[in-house]
Amino acid sequence: MGPCAPPADRERLLAALLDEAGRAGRRVTAVQLDRTAAELHTRHGFTVNQFGASFSIALDGYGLGGQRMVKVRNMVNRARREGVTVTEVPSGERHVPDTARALDAIDRAWLRGKGRHVKELDFLIGERDGPGAPHRRLFTARHDGRTVAYVSYSPVFGERAGWLYDLTRRLPDAPPGTVELIFATALRLFQEESCGWLHLGFTPFVQLRLDACAFGPTSGALRRAVELIAAKGQAIYPAATQESFKLKWRPPGDRTGVPRLPARGQPGRRLAADAPDTGRLNPAPRPLCPASGLPPDRHPTFHPSGIRPTARPASGLPPDRHPTFHPFGTTSRPTLHRTPGGTP
Repeated sequence: MGPCAPPADRERLLAALLDEAGRAGRRVTAVQLDRTAAELHTRHGFTVNQFGASFSIALDGYGLGGQRMVKVRNMVNRARREGVTVTEVPSGERHVPDTARALDAIDRAWLRGKGRHVKELDFLIGERDGPGAPHRRLFTARHDGRTVAYVSYSPVFGERAGWLYDLTRRLPDAPPGTVELIFATALRLFQEESCGWLHLGFTPFVQLRLDACAFGPTSGALRRAVELIAAKGQAIYPAATQESFKLKWRPPGDRTGVPRLPARGQPGRRLAADAPDTGRLNPAPRPLCPASGLPPDRHPTFHPSGIRPTARPASGLPPDRHPTFHPFGTTSRPTLHRTPGGTP
């Protein structure tokens, strides 16, 4: 977020924070800054790296019409045909025993679906309860007389005030399109209330752009690590699945993506892992490889470092695919032993 203050006071507030942290021997880490705040941090000695993207929908004039939204409409209509109904649950009714038991059952089923012995990462996800519960909005879906899914939304303040798509849970046997129907119902209600923005939240390791940090210094090691996780880390974090769900709600004109970057300061003095928000994003088309017709990060010889190894003349393979490749850059040569007949 960065300094929460009027624009004229933000630089002074950040400087005071860094001075106080320096006197205490502490580091400062900032996460998910908008671009203006990220540029402010670079002026105070931070380096900045992108590590994901946020997604937001400008609700003024937004709708589900048009060819681009046909799949979303089909999912919404399918859930309606299955008899799914969506209602908003007022905060005072969420602890009614029947409602609470139904929501808890959805949570337990969702967690079991993640695997045995899996624990919920409370610090990474939203929550239904807690001090902020009265300020959140909760929408539930019912099918065949039982609650099968819910979605909560948290308030967002500032220049892009609105609601944040926060927590989603559903039963494994909920009809297809249930979550889409909840989302579409809430979205239409927000529009009727003259809400300006619906924020879909941050997703790490997606929509990484080389020019996202052009305004300041970056960490090459951190960039390569993030790119490696983006290319190979679906088992660690299902970023592609999240991105796919969010992108299918994009309005005409691609008004949804927002790059996020981490920023770092001098070790021992100040460190910031940040994600700047650059506003409405119109992602540039990704260049395709002339030989394969694939984007660079899908090409068989793609390397997160941006360097494509050349093929070895003997095998025609890139070095990391060669049988004698060693990850530390050394290649051992096999020892030849001659038999008494002289044949190696």
